[in-house]
Amino acid sequence: MSKSAPDHTKKSLTTTIYVLCAAIALIFAITNLGVLKMAGGQADAVRDKLERRLLEDELSHQITAAARDQAQISHWDNAVNALSDSVSLDFVETEIADWLWTDFGIGVSVVVDVDNTAAASVLEDDVVPAHVVQPYLAGSTELIERARGKFDKAKVKVNNGYTIVGEPLNRENPLYAADIRVLDGQLGVVVAQAIVPDDVAMLTHGAPKILLTFKPISPEALAVIGGHLGLDGLKLVDKATPLPAGSSSFELAGMPGQPSQVFQWTSLAP
Repeated sequence: MSKSAPDHTKKSLTTTIYVLCAAIALIFAITNLGVLKMAGGQADAVRDKLERRLLEDELSHQITAAARDQAQISHWDNAVNALSDSVSLDFVETEIADWLWTDFGIGVSVVVDVDNTAAASVLEDDVVPAHVVQPYLAGSTELIERARGKFDKAKVKVNNGYTIVGEPLNRENPLYAADIRVLDGQLGVVVAQAIVPDDVAMLTHGAPKILLTFKPISPEALAVIGGHLGLDGLKLVDKATPLPAGSSSFELAGMPGQPSQVFQWTSLAP
């Protein structure tokens, strides 16, 4: 009969140990859950940063490609001879309108005079009046001025004319000024570059005309780019558009004073 008290104590001790073990297990579970959530959050942040970098690099590639394509005209002796002083309409029709759109997808080409007016205007493969391309001129003024500034730094006087030193497409110090922006309601790559010789031609004065080009990126083309990058449903929307769950965004810098817009997408990665 005297064993009842110790047995009660033993049972209480056992119960206490079970409770402590359960508490310790619960603490470990909560701690592990917190660690997993933290690790998951860090992984999401790393993935988001990587996706933004991929998109940024792709946009940079789009600019480089568009600048290379328009340099077929803007870095060419024949263009200097045809466009520097009076503008040859025949050259505009046969060398700009006839193939920049069909070969390179350049939708708008404008030969910009020294006063920032359009000396010649092309929409796709048609020569058009200046007012048709005015939205592209108005939305690219600072790019045109930057392109002039770049030419001023690169030009050298030779006898009675001017040429340039260096390669216009040099990635470290290009002669062109370019951006990804929305002009006339459409996303695209806009490039401005002075029309300069590639060989023996000379500019007769130190203020050359500028070739301004706009290569549109359609919503369908943007979605294809997103698919290649693993950014599902890549699209451009107003910055105020709510970001859906599981989606990421990247702001388009665009033209000064233009309403902010963002690229949105859903990651295909797990």
